[in-house]
Amino acid sequence: MVAAWAAGNATPAPEVATSPGIPPPVIPSWTEVWRSLQIAVLPQLSLTLANAVIVTASLARELFPEAGAIASERRK
Repeated sequence: MVAAWAAGNATPAPEVATSPGIPPPVIPSWTEVWRSLQIAVLPQLSLTLANAVIVTASLARELFPEAGAIASERRK
C-alpha cells in the first residue's frame, strides 16, 4: 500500500465505519475451561517447575562454586 502510494497509484480508501464500545464479556463453559487446563496449564507447569528448581540449582553452582555445591535439584 505504501509502495502504491509512493508510485502515485493509490486509490483513496473507502470510508471505515467504527463504533464505540467494549465487546461483551464471554464466560467460558466448563468444557472450555477443562480443555484450556489440558492444553495450556499442565504443559506450562512442568516448564515452570524446571525453571524454578533445576535452573536455579544450576545457576547457584555456576555463580557460587564454593557455596553453590550444596544446591542440588534433589535437595529439599
